[in-house]
Amino acid sequence: MKKWTLKQEHLPCVVAVITILVLIAIKATYYEFPRFPWYPPISWGLPKEIFIDPIILFIFPWKGWVFLIPLLVGLYYKSGYRILFSVFVFTSITVGIVETFFNFAHYSLHKYVTGVMTYLFIYGTIFIIVIGIKLILERGVLND
Repeated sequence: MKKWTLKQEHLPCVVAVITILVLIAIKATYYEFPRFPWYPPISWGLPKEIFIDPIILFIFPWKGWVFLIPLLVGLYYKSGYRILFSVFVFTSITVGIVETFFNFAHYSLHKYVTGVMTYLFIYGTIFIIVIGIKLILERGVLND
């Protein structure tokens, strides 16, 4: 009988489950992260507004870290696109449901669908950017 083993390429799935459980623990205990004392000053100007602000917006207030951490683990362990896409879909749906559950006193199907669609868009943006950068680096477009 063949033993089942966890392959390194499947680690993003495990990391996604862990980050979602951390998110649930944070939401259930009403933990508040300290405000960002390291936030870049306004004097940085246009580069801050074009590059840094969107990254901070996706990663912190919209719980982008819940998806970005498993995605980076997947890229590090060279997981296939199918696994990375599965993590994207699983994380988007789960975080959309969790956020809707904890953020509203009254629930409706419309709120859950809106929550899931919101996170599909947010995590989809992160996914497309990261996969685009990965493809550029793999094909050596920058080396020409």
